[in-house]
Amino acid sequence: MSATPPHESAAPAAPDTPGMAAAVSARPMMRSAAMRYGVAVGLVAIAVAITWGLRLWIAPASAPAFYAAVAVSAWFGGLGPSLVTTALSAIVLNLAFFDVLEGPPLLHPDDLPRLALFLLTALLVSALSASQRRAAVALWASEQRYRAMVETWHEGIWMLDGAGRTRYANDRMARLLGVDLATLNRASIFDFLNPREAEPARQRLDDALAGKTALFDCVFHRPDGGEVIVEAGLGPFRDDAGRITGASGMFVDITERRHAEAALERANERFELAAEAVQELIYEYDVATGLVYRNLGLLHITGYRPEDAPPTVEWWLSRVHPDDRAFAGIPLGTPPGANDHFSREFRVRHRDGRYRMVWDVGRIVRDATGAPVRIVGATMDITEREAAERTLQV
Repeated sequence: MSATPPHESAAPAAPDTPGMAAAVSARPMMRSAAMRYGVAVGLVAIAVAITWGLRLWIAPASAPAFYAAVAVSAWFGGLGPSLVTTALSAIVLNLAFFDVLEGPPLLHPDDLPRLALFLLTALLVSALSASQRRAAVALWASEQRYRAMVETWHEGIWMLDGAGRTRYANDRMARLLGVDLATLNRASIFDFLNPREAEPARQRLDDALAGKTALFDCVFHRPDGGEVIVEAGLGPFRDDAGRITGASGMFVDITERRHAEAALERANERFELAAEAVQELIYEYDVATGLVYRNLGLLHITGYRPEDAPPTVEWWLSRVHPDDRAFAGIPLGTPPGANDHFSREFRVRHRDGRYRMVWDVGRIVRDATGAPVRIVGATMDITEREAAERTLQV
């Protein structure tokens, strides 16, 4: 890989992937034209020297060294330089087919088949080598993109061997665990787990080695004493032959999210306990869906649990005394402003058939255009209070 992140000196090379060796040969894409064509000419000179040096054992027009020159030129410089090598080799072989001391370089008809065979074979070698080089260049570019993506990914990437030791990790994974990359390269996943969490992790690693993929949450313990909650996906890692040699995973820090969820859960619990303590019905009406959420306070006022009552305004109005329904509905027609808050009293029929006097207060929530989107309110049973006030008046 030519793309080297700043911390590369402390990081191990990425695990071998299929075609990595071929990708190395893609480096000609970085070479100048002068270098590639200069090497093409130099390879022909080397082939001439080898053939001349072996003239006592092989014919002057022998082509093996020139085939090799064409192949190496195609690998090193691509199709253009390999064609130059082919042309120069044909010229040299043309000269070698006759005795240069006896006359001009006129190719004898008997030599044409051999020269034509060389040209066809050399062109085929050039085409095959150039094709392989293009594939290697594409793979090399893909590896570059993959490496850049892994090194800059916001999530942690961790590749482990069968014992859980680090084979590769990106910088984000090291930061997530609160260590430097060099330390993580010498560590195991079990170095960041307590004994109670180690056994489930061992099982998930074994599952990955067996070819399975798993999604799970776990808690890592940092050297500074802190904890990080991660959402992890772990699966098998295979070598070039398709054998499973380890596990690779992506780890996402969800610590803040889990803490926020826990805080919200505690807040909701406190709210529900407070509402239950005062036996108050809390509701929320969604204008878009027409559905109503109600808490357990509905049981005290109507005798119905929230799950036993249809989540609609119509059901609620059916429980309201007929004389009170005109002003007990959802106040969506009110204009924006002071009327966003409302307060009213009316009678609601309990499951036992008796009517309970309730005090209903709420607020209309509007969007940026002033249109109502939801109504949040609370309804309290004031039957006893009303009875006490009437008694005092008497």
